[in-house]
Amino acid sequence: LIAKVSEMEEKVLKFEREEEKARLLKEAKLQKEKSKADELADKQREKDSEKKRRDEEKAAKKLEAAKEREEAKRKKDEEKELEKMKKKQELEEKENKRKA
Repeated sequence: LIAKVSEMEEKVLKFEREEEKARLLKEAKLQKEKSKADELADKQREKDSEKKRRDEEKAAKKLEAAKEREEAKRKKDEEKELEKMKKKQELEEKENKRKA
């Protein structure tokens, strides 16, 4: 009878160990999957952050280029206006010399 009880206890203990082992394996697998998912999410966040940074840099460069074009246009217009004024002044001086 004692042998049967011991045998039965052994079976129960073995079953419990196997159950615990299976639970631990399942838990480890879930933790590994979670870690992998977290890692992928981190990589995606980094990728998104990098893309956002590049997009912001690109927008800043476009804005800077637009400002430079506007400044160049303004200078060109000023130069044209100055040239017109010089020509007008030269014509007036020539006209004044003829009248004199």
